[in-house]
Amino acid sequence: MKEFDLGQLLDETIAAFQMVSTTHEITREGRLDSVIISADRLRIEQVLTNLLSNSIKYSPGEKKVIVSARKTGTELIIKVRDFGIGVPREEQLNIFERFYRTRDISVTISGFGLGLYICRDIIKRHNGKIWVERQETGSAFYFSLPLTNTGAVATADSDSPE
Repeated sequence: MKEFDLGQLLDETIAAFQMVSTTHEITREGRLDSVIISADRLRIEQVLTNLLSNSIKYSPGEKKVIVSARKTGTELIIKVRDFGIGVPREEQLNIFERFYRTRDISVTISGFGLGLYICRDIIKRHNGKIWVERQETGSAFYFSLPLTNTGAVATADSDSPE
């Protein structure tokens, strides 16, 4: 666990993905002032990478993925929104289980059903939550990290002694 700027990680991960994605434009909404979190940077990057990869994989023929971040009183929430086929409501809880693949598309889109399970484990180990919501078109995947006074998440403008 080390401190790093989550906004910078979002920008870097989006830029890296945009370089290899010729089919989708990945945009970022909801700028945060410098938010320094104490977390495993590589694991949080792995979560972002997996969510972006899934958003592109499960929205063939679409052109857009939106990443947004916001801070509430108790947590930091990251959202990755696609405009693809969406996750059926009856499967939303199951998709975070190991080896689970949605029934309708598991034949046409490759994968082992481990990515979201790994994401759930990483976020759980950071005392956060991960969930999905079906949108009018596509899905929005969210994960949250707690804002605490014990150093799990701190902002650059916090009242820390120098």
